[in-house]
Amino acid sequence: MKLSFNVNYKTVWGETLHAVLYRAHAGANENKINIPLSTKDGQNWTGHILLEFNQPIAMSYHYEVRRDKQVVRREWNLIARILPVDPKITHYTLQDTWRDLPRESWLQTSAITDVFVKRTRQPNKPFTLFNRTLVLRVEAAQLKAHESLWIGGSSKELGNWNPSHAKALTETEPNVWTVCLDADQLPAKLQYKFFIQSPNGVRWEDSSNRTLLRPKLETKTVYVLEGLRPHFKEEKPFRAAGTVIPVFSLKRENGWGVGDFGDLKPLTDWAAKTHQKVLQFLPVNDTILTHTWQDSYPYNAVSVYALHPLYMNLDDLPKLDAEQYAKFDKKRQELNALPQVDYEGALQLKLDYLRAVYQAHGQEALATAAFRQFFVAQVHWLPAYAMFSVLRDKYHTAHFADWPEHAQFSYDDLLAFCAPKSPNYDQVCFWYYVQFMLHTQLVQAAQYAREHGVILKGDIPIGISPDSVEAWTEPSLFHLNAQAGAPPDDFSATGQNWGFPTYNWQAMAKDGYRWWKRRFTHMANYFDAYRIDHILGFFRIWQIPLHSVEGLLGHFTPALPFDAAELASLKFTFKKEYLSPLITEEYLAEKLGDLAEQAKTQFLQQNANGTYQLREEYNTQRKVHQCALCSR
Repeated sequence: MKLSFNVNYKTVWGETLHAVLYRAHAGANENKINIPLSTKDGQNWTGHILLEFNQPIAMSYHYEVRRDKQVVRREWNLIARILPVDPKITHYTLQDTWRDLPRESWLQTSAITDVFVKRTRQPNKPFTLFNRTLVLRVEAAQLKAHESLWIGGSSKELGNWNPSHAKALTETEPNVWTVCLDADQLPAKLQYKFFIQSPNGVRWEDSSNRTLLRPKLETKTVYVLEGLRPHFKEEKPFRAAGTVIPVFSLKRENGWGVGDFGDLKPLTDWAAKTHQKVLQFLPVNDTILTHTWQDSYPYNAVSVYALHPLYMNLDDLPKLDAEQYAKFDKKRQELNALPQVDYEGALQLKLDYLRAVYQAHGQEALATAAFRQFFVAQVHWLPAYAMFSVLRDKYHTAHFADWPEHAQFSYDDLLAFCAPKSPNYDQVCFWYYVQFMLHTQLVQAAQYAREHGVILKGDIPIGISPDSVEAWTEPSLFHLNAQAGAPPDDFSATGQNWGFPTYNWQAMAKDGYRWWKRRFTHMANYFDAYRIDHILGFFRIWQIPLHSVEGLLGHFTPALPFDAAELASLKFTFKKEYLSPLITEEYLAEKLGDLAEQAKTQFLQQNANGTYQLREEYNTQRKVHQCALCSR
């Protein structure tokens, strides 16, 4: 069988266009066939390949531009091109256009295609084959859930403009519709249009008639015309109302002192009943750094992947015996009766309960095929998180630089620490179990929401904790000697210091931003949409030196700073000493009064010109802050 590619795409000198062919829905490591295309004018590219197979299969393909054998551009491929091929056909001809990111790309998200505008699709449906087959593939994202796409035109095959005798298209991929026509029944030239059919009637395209010139085809051939886009009068854009709420605030009447994933189903019922479509939550990642209330800030996670044990629905776990349960139930009732969440009490209760359940039933869960599948999918972060959690609790600190061992991460240490023969293995498996059960519960809650026409929307903090698994395992991806924040403004005269390391974007770019892709992909397990906190941080961030407490001494990065010569050329006088505090006798007397002499003795040293400077042990905000803490 011969497969021919034809695509219109303008390149520049030195660039080549390639088609890449592979089995539909193949894994990343599946063998892919590269088909170099040729051109005479730098715009119209052609190429072909001969294939041999014995039964119908579904293939996928995309186009990419290369320079010096390196891929420099790849067409948008979120919705894959699926090509069902049959060995009975001798020649498939593909007439394509390059696919850029659609203007309404948000209509291609799972929130739209799988929840709000969910239709029955027929993926990989084989073409209806004739002696000579013409296939039209149409990209139409404007349709609603109850609508279907049709084609009518000036031939009997297309109903002679009568919608009752027109041809329906089949949705094979989200917003991709296909119709197969018998080319022998078509005139050499015909007029046609697409229309939408719904319970409210028929709506034709609001543009001029389209013209179709029948291609010259041999017998047993298929001609596929791609890239068609209908034009319908634009209606009001889709809008959805919803609620933003932190999960911990969803404390139910018979709960465990704090909201958890068990509250998401009744919340979904309420949202659906009140015609809301989106439930947005504050970050739900694990933030356990100290086991104190200070860990309650949801934007300072110990892991960008791990879910918070606080959100485990304990009622959904295997049951403990009555005597064991009674001990926990007494504390549960006390915590749940409080008017506010006792973060430390609820967290400790849940961790104690989880350890009891793990001892009684954990090995059963870890022996299941479901856990093995979960582990394989999450192995890039789960063992490191488990090891980090064990060491954090062992040394009573998440500041890994202070750990007596494993302060510097290595994969050899990780393998040994998490090995079945390791003395730490049971503790490691406890955290495996906790994350597996949390994952299962949140996936089920998300699926329940989708089934009721509601989506869950997550929240991705721009920063990571400097005492996190990621800072420990991949320090080269971050500037750990800097802090992110915000510059001074009307909200804060001294700026803001969030304490998060900034990103080393140059290092992240080397592997195609793998870290971010994994993070977003992981979030998609649970959420059909997510908010990116402080998205401006992808383009620039206010970076503060590690020795600063306030945000005042930061600067934007990336930025184009002035050097001394440039300032001089602009008639600005610049001296390095201008960057140091100007402390004079008059200033000390004005600000400190009777305490001035004590300050001079304890904290300052005098310069030759009579001014003062801070002593070495107090010459940064961080040192002064530590001194203040120690004196309390």
